[in-house]
Amino acid sequence: MIEHTPWRGQNYRLGIGGQRIAIVAHSHHRKPDEDDHDGFTGSVVRDVITGKLKGDSLFAQVMGYFRYDHQATFWNLVMFFNFLPDCIGVTDQRYEKGTKEQIDRGKERFLRTIREKYPPHKVVVFTSRGWRDFPRTSQEESG
Repeated sequence: MIEHTPWRGQNYRLGIGGQRIAIVAHSHHRKPDEDDHDGFTGSVVRDVITGKLKGDSLFAQVMGYFRYDHQATFWNLVMFFNFLPDCIGVTDQRYEKGTKEQIDRGKERFLRTIREKYPPHKVVVFTSRGWRDFPRTSQEESG
């Protein structure tokens, strides 16, 4: 079973202003001739850093939110992963929600990922689609 390994930049432990930041989006999609694999997230972020992947508005929006303008500097300071643990499908399916199995695996993976060695101080979620399926926060649980 495929589960994308989260991207942890080489300076993630230093963080932004001393805070380790995890950025969570919804899902990857792939080209019809492209295979999904555990290292998919790392491949995508490396392509963003090198400029091979251009025009992806999510990565530009995230970087702009943090007011960075240099890809390598920013992406090497953060952890990045998607809520869904594998590709949602091909590019034409990129706006879909994900299967029940993907969502269930995503919930478990999210909690496991943020509890691993060097957990983030802050998690910034860049997906309204995924947010609806996230595990409830302690604030939500307490009303």
